[in-house]
Amino acid sequence: MVKNESLLKPEGDTTLLDLKFFKPQTIPEEARRDSIAFWQSENVLPENVAQQRAPQVVGHAYVENTLVGIASGYVNVAPTLRQPYFHYRTYVAQSHRRSGIARALLAFNFTQLSNYFSAQPSPATVGVILEIPATIAPLDDHLVWPHTEFSFAGTTSEGAHLRVRYFEQVKLKPATT
Repeated sequence: MVKNESLLKPEGDTTLLDLKFFKPQTIPEEARRDSIAFWQSENVLPENVAQQRAPQVVGHAYVENTLVGIASGYVNVAPTLRQPYFHYRTYVAQSHRRSGIARALLAFNFTQLSNYFSAQPSPATVGVILEIPATIAPLDDHLVWPHTEFSFAGTTSEGAHLRVRYFEQVKLKPATT
């Protein structure tokens, strides 16, 4: 599935952003190889970590047919919230930071993940969780981020803040320890 969205470049021109979603754990081989090559070209992940993370890729963002952003994640119980969440990560190329790509990728993938998990007879997760290191984005005063609808849910012992958004059709699971 590809979604086209207009982005405003810093100089005021618009460009087309193509977003692609992959169902969790079903990334096609070509997209897996492209993800690894992208992470390597950006010097963001060592080869062995890139190989391990590639099956977790759920989204790609393209500008002018060039891969500029990757979304990945995995289902795990958030210890402080005691619920299973899709732990979501995004990486956007250095050359495309502050362009709105990460936000567009998050909004698009949240909708796709919600549709995917909500359609399962027994969804594996109740929503999406973000763990944002203070070095990347300091905690702001918004309880709910206006553009993504992610809510503040606390901080980790390392000082990262947690943001969550629940899938509407999914119910809480019995609390796990």
